Amino acid sequence: MSVPEQVFVLSNLERTTRGLYPAVAMLQRLNSIAALAASRDQDPTDNGKGYSSIWASAPSALGQYAFFADFGWMYADGPPPQYIFRNIDCSQTGQSGCWSHRVNILSNPLNDWSGCPSEELVTGTGFAAHTKYGPSLTQIFEVVCSNAGPAASFTWRYAVAYLKIPASQSGLTRGQWSLRFRYF
Repeated sequence: MSVPEQVFVLSNLERTTRGLYPAVAMLQRLNSIAALAASRDQDPTDNGKGYSSIWASAPSALGQYAFFADFGWMYADGPPPQYIFRNIDCSQTGQSGCWSHRVNILSNPLNDWSGCPSEELVTGTGFAAHTKYGPSLTQIFEVVCSNAGPAASFTWRYAVAYLKIPASQSGLTRGQWSLRFRYF
């Protein structure tokens, strides 16, 4: 799996192990936005459409970029002391940016979304190996109408089958997951 696909899988595992629904697919459009942001060492944005986004750099010598990004976003995103990772929005206890990356990964946007009769969570991920801060990873989340059928570069259903994730841990056992994405 590519580094962006690994980021997608890890963020979905963080979600599904907590009983949240997964992002159903990586969209090519969002991957392009995330890749550009990764090359610039910044959070990806989609002109206000994405409900959340995250950025991380990872130690270049270790190679396990997706795992380091996930660890930083989920488990080392709080106030100092920060060791390998540094959340620039959390330089002291009590700042609003503390744990914001974790909140973005675990948020539940479909509960507040009312623009479509049926909607799904999608994502885009980006990776740049050589930037000012070293390897750079990004992810952006968005809610889309289920019947929109945008082109997907990688789907959760495919990842579950490829990795042999048990159905009980995949988040795909609920009746509402109707994947209508074209897979290229």
